[in-house]
Amino acid sequence: MKKYVFLTVVLFSALTFVFLSCRKNPTVPTTVPTTVPTTVPTTVPTAVPTAVPTAGPTPIPCSGADTFGNTGTVASYGRPADYITTSRFINVDRATVTGFTVYVNAGGNSGNVRVGLYSDASGEPGSLLAETPAVFCVSGSNNLNLAAPVLATPGNYWIAVNTDTNSISLDVINADSYTQFRMIAHTFGPLPAVMPPASAPAPPQYNVLAYARYTCN
Repeated sequence: MKKYVFLTVVLFSALTFVFLSCRKNPTVPTTVPTTVPTTVPTTVPTAVPTAVPTAGPTPIPCSGADTFGNTGTVASYGRPADYITTSRFINVDRATVTGFTVYVNAGGNSGNVRVGLYSDASGEPGSLLAETPAVFCVSGSNNLNLAAPVLATPGNYWIAVNTDTNSISLDVINADSYTQFRMIAHTFGPLPAVMPPASAPAPPQYNVLAYARYTCN
């Protein structure tokens, strides 16, 4: 009997010790951190602009001509020295102007001549585009070449002639050209970069007896 009582006391004591141990040291569950997935940004491809080819200028077909101006060979007016006379002409091609030809009437005086090409400014001579050096011209056709060719696109241009000799025959009468002939006093020498206001003499009118030579491109 005593033996059973002893075992009972021992068992009760053991259970009491376990119970109290659990009360003093409760089991704390270990918190396992939740892994938050890192958001990987989606790379948006940059749009590469499509290259649009630039259209070049529409080629202008050549007319077959290689000059513009007055190609006559009969001068009818002797100009005074130290004047610029200029006439307006139409160029129909994309022209690389290389020089000019002037015609001096047979029996007329000879002398030094300069020739220049001017733009058209609303029906008047505008800016100087190119000019030749002085060339001594005699009776007949005389070629005056540009040091550097100049491009002239289709349109109106003024061919200007300046001389140092009185009564050199370089013009031809043209009674219908009142709006395309101008004269201005100018001491023989380099032509003005911009043509000053020039007079339009009363009829009969004249055209300078000169033309531009060019190659079409």
